[in-house]
Amino acid sequence: MILSIEVDPILVLLCSTSVSGFNNDFLIKTQDDWAIDSNDKSPNESHHLASAWRILRNPESNFIHRMPHAQQVQLRKLIIEMVLATDMAEHMAIVSRLKTDLQKRLENPDDGIEGPPPENLKTLVLQGAIKIADIGHLYAAHHVKSSLPLDPCRR
Repeated sequence: MILSIEVDPILVLLCSTSVSGFNNDFLIKTQDDWAIDSNDKSPNESHHLASAWRILRNPESNFIHRMPHAQQVQLRKLIIEMVLATDMAEHMAIVSRLKTDLQKRLENPDDGIEGPPPENLKTLVLQGAIKIADIGHLYAAHHVKSSLPLDPCRR
């Protein structure tokens, strides 16, 4: 299963790309290159995904090269869906789908829900989890400890 692979390198790859400092709405309204490249669909998230996969194409950066091609395709699809889920423009749609699907399953437990859940439900639950992490980190206590001076010119 894809989720059993090491996730940290993927997160580092996605988080180490450039940041515009502007939200998607601003990028779209100002017709920023990122908005144009993404056809106004989640410009920040789309840029980070594209940058990460460009880096991953380099042989010295490609830590998934030994995965079978089908798993690489599945991993790419899953990562794209997870990162795009962090766009707040999709928040209510994802929460609504998750709530509806889970409520339906709770109300009708005997409707042939045997075996593993379908892939779309797994993805939806993961999207919900990443939304919780994405929003929740804003409220977490941050303790940053560094032995490096804050002023890079000071030694």
